[in-house]
Amino acid sequence: MKYIIKQFLLFCLVLSCFHVDAQDKVYYKKKKTDNWKVTEISSASIKGTDILNQQVISSTSPEDVLFVFNSNGNFLVIPGLFDDAIKSEVYVRQFFEQSDPGFNKVDKIITLKNDIITGTFQLEKENSIDYTIGNKILSISKKELAVIVYRDGKHKVFANADKSFKSLKAVQDNYYRLAFSAKNKKL
Repeated sequence: MKYIIKQFLLFCLVLSCFHVDAQDKVYYKKKKTDNWKVTEISSASIKGTDILNQQVISSTSPEDVLFVFNSNGNFLVIPGLFDDAIKSEVYVRQFFEQSDPGFNKVDKIITLKNDIITGTFQLEKENSIDYTIGNKILSISKKELAVIVYRDGKHKVFANADKSFKSLKAVQDNYYRLAFSAKNKKL
C-alpha cells in the first residue's frame, strides 16, 4: 500500500511539474490561461487539446483570446489577426511550423517599449535579467519586459497579459519577418 501511495505522489509531482512548464498556452482577455496545444485557428474558433490529457479537446471563440503560444516559441496575437486574409493565412500556417534555424539560436526578449532584443539569456535576478549580445553582458529591468522567448521554444511572460498583448501586437509583424525570413520574402 505504501508503495502505491509513493508511486501516486510521484506521478502527481511529475504531472504538476509538466503543467507548470507547459509552453502551449492560450491567454484570454479575462486574465485566464489554458494549457492547450493549439491545433486549429480560424476566425470562427481556436481549437486545441489539453496538455495533460490529449483526449480532451477544447474550443473557444477568438473574440475571448488575446494571444497564443506554442512550444516552438511561436505566438499569435488574435485581435485583428483576421483583418487581412492573406497575412492571417500565412501567420496561422507559420504558427504551426518551426522558425528559421538561425532564429532558434538566440533568445528573444520583447520589451514593453516594443523592441525585440536578440541575444543569449544568462541569468534572472530579483529585479532584472542579464543577457549577452556578442561578448557584451547587458542587463534589463524586469519592469521593462513583456515576454522572453527562449531559443528552445519556451517562453516567460513578465508583464500582465494585457500589457504583454500590446507589445506582442506591436512586434508581431517584425517577429514573423525575423522568424521566417526565408519564407517571408513575398510578405
